Amino acid sequence: MQKGINVQQTFFWRWIITLVVVIVSWLVRANVMPSMPVQVHLFASVILVVVIQCVWYLLLLVHHLLNRWLPLERFQYGRIVLQLVIGVGLVICVRYLVFLVVYDFREIPKKHEVNGMIYLANTLISVSINLVFISDEFIKRWRQSFERAAVLEQEKLHMQYHHLKNQVDPQFLSHTISSLDNLVTSDPGLASQFIGHLAKVYRYVLQHDENIVVKIGQEITFIEHYRTLMQDRFGDAIQIEVDVASPVLQKGVVMVTLQMLIDNAIKHNIMTVEQPLKIQIYNDEDHLIISNNKQAPMLRASSEKKGLSQLQHLYKILSGKDLQVKDEQETFKVVLPML
Repeated sequence: MQKGINVQQTFFWRWIITLVVVIVSWLVRANVMPSMPVQVHLFASVILVVVIQCVWYLLLLVHHLLNRWLPLERFQYGRIVLQLVIGVGLVICVRYLVFLVVYDFREIPKKHEVNGMIYLANTLISVSINLVFISDEFIKRWRQSFERAAVLEQEKLHMQYHHLKNQVDPQFLSHTISSLDNLVTSDPGLASQFIGHLAKVYRYVLQHDENIVVKIGQEITFIEHYRTLMQDRFGDAIQIEVDVASPVLQKGVVMVTLQMLIDNAIKHNIMTVEQPLKIQIYNDEDHLIISNNKQAPMLRASSEKKGLSQLQHLYKILSGKDLQVKDEQETFKVVLPML
């Protein structure tokens, strides 16, 4: 079968059409010519099967030629009408050629009163076969457009994800270098440990740079190093607690989501040793939850909430579920669906 036609589907419809035509033709002949011998009925049926197969491939050739010269996406309605008209004409021509041979060879009685029914049958056969080809073409093009849309959505997903990461990295790097500069002069030993954790943080980001989704266990290990950096930077003014059940660690999460949400909490809250910012990471049956106590500063940092909106879009595409943001009176929670 030529390219572009679904072999299994067209094979099925080809023999369904053939079977229906053979049965209906037998019944019509038996009604109009009741004295026709059974062997003549059988001979006529065999001829009809062969003719339908020839017509099928002839119309298939026409279909592919029209696809090349008059593609459906450019000449949709005119092309369909033209294909149906050509099909009916070809079937009638084939019918005359075959009947001339059959009448001379087997002397099958000619009944002029059934000519109208024969023309109608020829038209229905041609239209049925062409509709199989045309519908298959539409299904193929719909599937291709669906696949293209899926590819574009995936590319959009990657672009949004990398844009989200790029929003975090410069700010994180700026604060980290500032903290490291202070440690180098005040506590060289702690500065060395700080650099070690920083290296592990960036090694994780580089190793999984092309991955959108990572295991929660990997993300938690990354957050342990990140938590150390934040505690070196803020001291007892920040507390990050992780309490995630072991079975959950094999499930998925969008990479660096937890870092983004920790940074978001730091950005929008004040923190002191007397009033520390408390960030908790835990799970329920189907979600990973990140919450923090609300300690809003007098002057709020400006925010368009693009980061959270992009995260919501990412999780919606990846899981089909919503990322929930719960801005309560005393706590702020983000509920992530596990992937």
